[in-house]
Amino acid sequence: MQEKSYHLILSEKEINIIKELLVKELLKEDHKDILNYIDDEILAQDKEDDINSPRKS
Repeated sequence: MQEKSYHLILSEKEINIIKELLVKELLKEDHKDILNYIDDEILAQDKEDDINSPRKS
């Protein structure tokens, strides 16, 4: 069975609505661990970006 992939072109407004719905779903008690994982990934990426960015003098 061949896997299908889809590409969507969304407006900024549509993306924000999807983000809101996703966060609302993730904030439910069952999904707190997923939300914590996402937070950890964002913090790790921010830290990596800080390390890799040149210092401003």
